[in-house]
Amino acid sequence: LPQGVTNGPPAFQRIVSQILGPTRWQYSLAYLDDVIIYSTKFDQHLYHLDDVLNRLNDANFRLNINKCQIAQTAIDYLGHHIEHSNIRPNA
Repeated sequence: LPQGVTNGPPAFQRIVSQILGPTRWQYSLAYLDDVIIYSTKFDQHLYHLDDVLNRLNDANFRLNINKCQIAQTAIDYLGHHIEHSNIRPNA
């Protein structure tokens, strides 16, 4: 989408949500172009990662590998620190 389009962010959010489809809330979440994939076990995470990456690829989305964090046990996401079942605001 071009920058500055009035309804661009909501439209983009809808597109990403449609691409993720049934994975949303099962093992993926998205806020605009920030996608998080979560799993309880590493082998399960590899399956989830493969599924989401294939969905994005099928929709011709391209990722910036320098911005990707893969198989993390803790992350900062949307102003929160997430680790295992713990979510707290960033300090």
